[in-house]
Amino acid sequence: MSEIIFSIIVPAYNEEKYLGWCFRSLKKLEGDFVLEIIVVDNNSTDQTARIARQQKGVKLLFERRRGAGSARRLGTRFAQGKYILHIDADTCLPAGYLIQVKKIFDQDPSVACLGGQFYFYDAVRWQKIIRPLVYYPLMFFMRLVSGRKIGPAGNNMCFKKRIYDLTDGFDADIKLGEDMNICRQMSRHGKIKMFYGLKCFISSRRYRMRNLSYLVKIFFLVCFNKKIKSEYPHSQEL
Repeated sequence: MSEIIFSIIVPAYNEEKYLGWCFRSLKKLEGDFVLEIIVVDNNSTDQTARIARQQKGVKLLFERRRGAGSARRLGTRFAQGKYILHIDADTCLPAGYLIQVKKIFDQDPSVACLGGQFYFYDAVRWQKIIRPLVYYPLMFFMRLVSGRKIGPAGNNMCFKKRIYDLTDGFDADIKLGEDMNICRQMSRHGKIKMFYGLKCFISSRRYRMRNLSYLVKIFFLVCFNKKIKSEYPHSQEL
């Protein structure tokens, strides 16, 4: 049996509206790679599981404990790929994404985890204007304060499985910021890199005007390594 190169992990809680878009983009990925797609249903109450079951070759896991940390932990536990790619259920990847990721890892073996930036595929005008004005300064600050130990986010993050296995894994108790926490752990074993040419596209639902102050607050908590274990709203509920 050929070695699985990429395991793509998709945590999903009540994502019937977006999951189809995600699957359509995954089917268009280019590159002669053996890959697996794992959807982790995080105790959804809608048709998320049914939609995932309809996709040929998709592995469906169930995690009753709500939270991205527990869902990502379960998905990674069962992943068999050399590289583990985490995205969100509303993430759409460009066709050449995997080729680009593989090239980066091949060119610099010291990279443990990498990520890129996101764009909105359904943004209104003000969101298109404000995204770069907020994103780039916050990312610069985050990288500076953390000593380049964090950066890649769960909607666009890929790491080496062997490096992940050296860590404690995704913290199932963390409700938000589980992606930055695992980056900090992996930074002990390799570089955490951001490549702004590595793009993904997501929905703008989390970035409505009424959510901005909340999101900035979460950003600073995560940036200074504060573990958010209280019952913050699921991203689908923002």
